[in-house]
Amino acid sequence: MLNLQIHLDSSEDCAFAGPKLTRASLLPFTSYVVKVIVAPIEGEWVKLPRLSALDEERKRTLEVLRLTDDLKIEGMDLFLRNKSTKGEP
Repeated sequence: MLNLQIHLDSSEDCAFAGPKLTRASLLPFTSYVVKVIVAPIEGEWVKLPRLSALDEERKRTLEVLRLTDDLKIEGMDLFLRNKSTKGEP
């Protein structure tokens, strides 16, 4: 079993609502969904709140993988393309 501590930091580029800290226990081939509401303030690429998932037993932080073309990773930061910016269709 994998015991995770999932933490969401604040971000200056967006407002968000949802759990800031939660724990999850995962068995092999299972998943856990963390849902938050994110409201981008401005800009084409919005820095999302930093998400960290710590394996409590091994004291290791899990890597966040890019899921879509509207997400990019730079170092430890995750960015979302804001499609509501001016000039975008």
